[in-house]
Amino acid sequence: MIPEIFLIPKDFRGQITLIYNEPCGQTVPKVDGRLIYKIPDNGVMILTNKFETGIIDQEYYFVDNNWNKIEKILELIQQDFNEDYTLEKNKNEPPRNKVGIFLLGTGRGSTAMNKNYEFHIMAVNSWDNFRVQYDGGIPDKLINSLLFQCRKK
Repeated sequence: MIPEIFLIPKDFRGQITLIYNEPCGQTVPKVDGRLIYKIPDNGVMILTNKFETGIIDQEYYFVDNNWNKIEKILELIQQDFNEDYTLEKNKNEPPRNKVGIFLLGTGRGSTAMNKNYEFHIMAVNSWDNFRVQYDGGIPDKLINSLLFQCRKK
């Protein structure tokens, strides 16, 4: 799998959705052997790139308005945090208000017009906000609208 860098606007909080294998999408550029994703303000990228599987080599950065890296984003997982239901407590629990990136998974979806697509989703937020705000779904209306606009080109 090709190494990847995700450049995310510094104030972005919410879900990132990457949609693959769309002829109408944009091609992610490769710089110094890494794919460089410039995440837009709405968090959705429609890509011509094929979805690849394999060993993940990804880096995530907050960037300024000129796409300059200003801070590396910590990768977080639910198991990092101690909850009432946690059986084995994490002695090194990260701060719950620290913003990080949660990798949520990949899959296939379909638009309102039954057109299939492949996606990869992640979320940028603190644990305290993520566990309250994330509902487990992708923003269907936005995806439908953007895919419809892209595919009718």
